[in-house]
Amino acid sequence: PQKALTQRKDGGVAGYDLDFMRNFSKRAEGMATMLSNTYTMPLFDEAFTDMKDEVGKLEKIDVGQANRAAEVMTEISRRFANSISPVESPVIDGFKAFGYNYFLALSPAFWLTNMVQPYHLTLPYLGGRYGFVASAQEMGRSTSKGFKLIKAAVEAERAEGMKLGGVRGALMGILDLDLPVEKTGLSAGEVAFVRRLIESGQLDTTQGHELGRFASGDWHGMATTMKFMSMGSHYTEVLNRLTAGLAAYNLSQRKDSTKGGMEYAVQRGIQAVRETQYDYSDRNTSRALGRHGALGKVTPLLGSFQQYAFQTMELLIRLAGDAVFRVPSGATAEEAKTIREDRSAARKALGGVLATSSILAGTLGLPLANVIAALVDSVLGDDDDPMDVK
Repeated sequence: PQKALTQRKDGGVAGYDLDFMRNFSKRAEGMATMLSNTYTMPLFDEAFTDMKDEVGKLEKIDVGQANRAAEVMTEISRRFANSISPVESPVIDGFKAFGYNYFLALSPAFWLTNMVQPYHLTLPYLGGRYGFVASAQEMGRSTSKGFKLIKAAVEAERAEGMKLGGVRGALMGILDLDLPVEKTGLSAGEVAFVRRLIESGQLDTTQGHELGRFASGDWHGMATTMKFMSMGSHYTEVLNRLTAGLAAYNLSQRKDSTKGGMEYAVQRGIQAVRETQYDYSDRNTSRALGRHGALGKVTPLLGSFQQYAFQTMELLIRLAGDAVFRVPSGATAEEAKTIREDRSAARKALGGVLATSSILAGTLGLPLANVIAALVDSVLGDDDDPMDVK
């Protein structure tokens, strides 16, 4: 202890403070992982056992559905195996962060474009189920609440940082945003929902990511610089997720009161954020494009600007599939009613997304528009009289 005290006072060991923080972070991350595994592993085991049992039941009813269910279970098993054997690549992560900041995050035009996403995707998604006018009104109120929440967080963190560390402390406080959800006029239900949204990992305002950087040995100065450069885009992303989540939660509270109360509304809100604002984490990236992809840890770098396009296409395909889903012959009356409601909502939402896409990008901005145009040109045109449907 005396030696450590001398080192702290006299600077006997260069980088002592950073070494201490890194050691502490490594231990904290390891303990959190151990506790999480202790809690979740029995649940994972139970879930896989249940899936195997359900596949076995399907084999006696419909072999085709059983095979499809087995494929889904295999995919989930592979993803689970990948999640417990992560691929660390700090250099690749650095290149990804640099590319994102250089091409997108430093552009105010990108911030404004990003802020349109809730009204491009979430509005029609919610409108298909709860009505477009009611959804637009609720999203307007939720956007205002999100602005107030972020503003209050910035002011509180800046004031606290100035007291503890002057200008540098204020800057670090703003970068490490902590939302004061209990102090901004939200209802008790909304406060509880935002907390659940943060816990779900769909609203990134926690210290977990920074803790991981310390533990893996990342350079703190570079990490802080990257966070500062992406601060504007990060704030708009948090605002988007607050807008989408609060709107979905409040609409569900009013419209789905008979389906499960507050917990049902919370899950609706989290689902709306995940399906329209997207989950860009490694666990939600396709295996072919993730760290376990064809080119190993380099794969995410090559597809770093395509995740939004891929997940938007996934949303459209999912809505199209739900829009034509048929009621199974063995469904109960309640199940049939739910399927018909979901089918109607999906049809309206799909039409709404295509409409908002046309408003923002024109008809040629619709999915596969250029492919269809090329096919029409090849069929109706020839070398002597080429066709250009565009």
